[in-house]
Amino acid sequence: VQEGTTLTNEQLANQDHDQVGNSRGTKTIGAVSLPETAQSLVVNTTNGADAYDNLTSIEEAVAYANTLEGEQTITFAEGLAFNHDADGNGTADSYLININKTMELTASGLVLTIDGADKLILDGGDKYDGTTVTEHSGYQIMTVAKNVTVNLSNLTLQNGYYLGKEGGAAILNKGTVTLNNV
Repeated sequence: VQEGTTLTNEQLANQDHDQVGNSRGTKTIGAVSLPETAQSLVVNTTNGADAYDNLTSIEEAVAYANTLEGEQTITFAEGLAFNHDADGNGTADSYLININKTMELTASGLVLTIDGADKLILDGGDKYDGTTVTEHSGYQIMTVAKNVTVNLSNLTLQNGYYLGKEGGAAILNKGTVTLNNV
């Protein structure tokens, strides 16, 4: 399938899999686009965005959600390997995702749900030690525009950074954000 190609459901059913590891019938990111609205976007890598790896990062899933209407849910693929030892016991027990660019939620009317199942850490990467402004090196984790709703649950937001008048090191909210166990 060439980039920019639109497939019908019948054509999709004839494909072995889509380009981002989602189950048949859901919308995809990147090389394949489908006419119907997705209900779930599946993240299947803890690496950053890479348009050529046939995987879906959280940044790619969020960017794609911006192109859709209505309620969208970002989930994490079953069997996605843990890559971080959050409790310090020497065993990887969570997903640590380093944010390489602020995730901007801008699609008017978008309702996005992300449930980290108590295993997701979104890290803005800021290592500021409180002494020098020039030591900031991270990213704001997400911005939520007017008329956008985001529901975040069971995850950790850490090390976000934003040097601006509006504030919001982890989240700059101009819409509606609901936090549950965050």
